[in-house]
Amino acid sequence: MTMKPVVLFLLFLLGISFSSCDLFFSEELLSSEPQEDYYNNEDDSDSIKLNSVLKEYSKETAVKDDTASSLDPSSLHPVVLLPGLAVSNIYAKLNRTSKKHWWCRLQSDWYQIWLTPGELLPGAVDCFKDNFRREVDKETGFTRNVNGVETNVPDFGNTTFDYLFFKLKLATYYAPLVDSLVEIGYKRGLSVRGAPFDLRMSPYEMEEYFQSLKELIEKIYQENNNKRTVIIGHSAGAAYSLFFLRKMTKEWKDKYIKSLITLGAPFGGAIQGLTAVTLGSAEGINVFKDDVLKELVRTFSSMTFYLPDERVFGDQVILSIKSKNDWKNLTAKEMPSVFRLFNYTEEIMWRRSRESIRDNHYYDKDPGVDDVTCFVGTGLKTPQEISFNNGFSEKPKIVYGPGDGTVNSVCNQVCKNWMNKRSKGTSLYKEFEKVGHIDLVRNKEVVKSIVERIQDFNKNDNLN
Repeated sequence: MTMKPVVLFLLFLLGISFSSCDLFFSEELLSSEPQEDYYNNEDDSDSIKLNSVLKEYSKETAVKDDTASSLDPSSLHPVVLLPGLAVSNIYAKLNRTSKKHWWCRLQSDWYQIWLTPGELLPGAVDCFKDNFRREVDKETGFTRNVNGVETNVPDFGNTTFDYLFFKLKLATYYAPLVDSLVEIGYKRGLSVRGAPFDLRMSPYEMEEYFQSLKELIEKIYQENNNKRTVIIGHSAGAAYSLFFLRKMTKEWKDKYIKSLITLGAPFGGAIQGLTAVTLGSAEGINVFKDDVLKELVRTFSSMTFYLPDERVFGDQVILSIKSKNDWKNLTAKEMPSVFRLFNYTEEIMWRRSRESIRDNHYYDKDPGVDDVTCFVGTGLKTPQEISFNNGFSEKPKIVYGPGDGTVNSVCNQVCKNWMNKRSKGTSLYKEFEKVGHIDLVRNKEVVKSIVERIQDFNKNDNLN
């Protein structure tokens, strides 16, 4: 699963550098890095000022009309966006004492390590993997950066994920939704904010992040005429939003939160999480070799949070193995057996994630806010089972079932259960046929439905 040579060649011609690799390094190459605005002038090409990066990005993504409004701006419920797992930008600073290869860098100032195409090129990808991996404490299940690597998720509170590659404005993400909100009177950095996070961490490691999110919501409450916040979470952002809200008291949620809107939420995990950890493959991720992806994600506690959970997947077969006349079917209830079959040695992280889900009462009740809205994609073939027909001597077959291409339809039952049990407040569950997982943030029909939902909140509150 590697990028085609022609694509690699074109990336090289574009001047995409090996940010954590000294191979073919030059000041001119560094200063032409298209994915980041680290370099605000040509004379400072080997350093980065995070604030300058963010300011430049804000200029580039500003819409033409930032004042148009169909409602008084003071009457708008502020919006906080949480992105999917791989969307947040992550920066690194190196002060290593050892390196994977002679061409890898030992020292660097701040640079964007995720997501930058230059990090994924042949030669550079080994340096990237060595710098981006986590070390796991075998006793506690907590993880940390490797020695000599600092990381930072910049721009908390602002929307820096309109595009996956914001410099080139490539791979549209939240841009259509944010632009649509701006058109009805929302303002970037004031009434529409973002809460990026480190994709490598499971919620049990994210106490600092959740505290920052709490403080952000309290701040924008004051800045927006004491209006309650609408949290919108896509994919992992939806799962983390639920975890966060389950941690908050009823009194806090009643005061600060209007609604939780989830888009393609992987409540209960997904088979695709299992394929990444066991096989090193995932639908739509084709820039890593399988072994590179597998080795990397096995150090991320976040991946254990997205393994299929027996409380959602029940008795559904997730792995089948036929060997001679023996046929073994495994379910999510037998995950430790799955780990042993694939030599996955970080079971402690999975156990910590399970404990955090249990203690959080993650599936037991709805988020406990005034409104709950769930938008899901349906009607697309989605990995449902890994099937080996001749032991492990051949590549497995992926058996497909219903879903949005990434999240299995069975996960939607969590939302449906909320709707059936809610005794007060409002709720909405809506399926979008043939809308894929990533398109739930940018499909015109979905974006329109989100904006209409928010407009209803704003109008109804003004009538009261």
